Amino acid sequence: MICLALVKAAAVGGIVMVWANFTLETFKICKQIVYPNKQFYRCDECSNNFTKELFSSKPGICKFCEEKEHLCDECHLHLLDN
Repeated sequence: MICLALVKAAAVGGIVMVWANFTLETFKICKQIVYPNKQFYRCDECSNNFTKELFSSKPGICKFCEEKEHLCDECHLHLLDN
């Protein structure tokens, strides 16, 4: 009985893994159809993906996070306003 339950669980887990992989591949294909030949970059601060136009001159930071960034007058550390 336990073996049968393990086999069923493995089969369902395998089906879920195949379906998840199929779904991710479909999203990648759709992204290429909607945004052909565009490369996306991930912002280090907010972890969102943006095109090259929305990235700032600073490496790894988008323009939105750059606008929120402030320099502390006392300790000279970069702080983010939320």
